[in-house]
Amino acid sequence: MLASFVGWLTEQVSALCGASIALATDWVVWQLNQPFTLARLAEVAAAGLSCFGAYVIARHGNTLRSRLGWIAWLASNSLWIGFAVYNGFWAMALMQSYFLWTSFTGLKKTKEPAV
Repeated sequence: MLASFVGWLTEQVSALCGASIALATDWVVWQLNQPFTLARLAEVAAAGLSCFGAYVIARHGNTLRSRLGWIAWLASNSLWIGFAVYNGFWAMALMQSYFLWTSFTGLKKTKEPAV
């Protein structure tokens, strides 16, 4: 019972950490670049959609809600790559493309330790 609770807690923390990193990154980019525009608002919306998708995936496992989370996550990360390219952040675009590709193709599968 404790192991399942720790697993659940780890999933929640992982989803929230991913969300925090995405929003913090966007906030820094927002502060360092041009003033508020609709493109910036769309970037924040993409980051929020990405965070929502990651949270739904972590929370609901392999269910219909999880599939909807994957769709939201993939769409938002595709938008994120577009914004990075548009703004000239080539390193961020390459990193996000690699992350999206490895996640989509399943190359980053984690294995559960044998108990």
